[in-house]
Amino acid sequence: MDVLRCYREEGLPEFLGIALKNVNQAGISGDRPLHVAIFRGNMDEIAALVAGGADVNAIGDLGNTPLHEGAALGYLDVVKFLLANGASPDKKNEFDESVIDAGS
Repeated sequence: MDVLRCYREEGLPEFLGIALKNVNQAGISGDRPLHVAIFRGNMDEIAALVAGGADVNAIGDLGNTPLHEGAALGYLDVVKFLLANGASPDKKNEFDESVIDAGS
């Protein structure tokens, strides 16, 4: 599954005008493909991105990590997957919020 090809072809607003070349490349807002896959709630995309080298601790918009996003959206399966793949629950975003704060 070439997830980046899918993202290029869809013309996602996060990556408009950006030549998306790798799984850790930031888009317009600072979010990366993994953040976007989490917003979409697509475990197949999330797993493919992580398998392809996506950084599970990448900082995105507002300093949020993928784990912050998964917790904020209430995606327990995503949170478990990210933790199992090395995501750090200790990271804080620009508002000094931990993952636990994001999920509440």
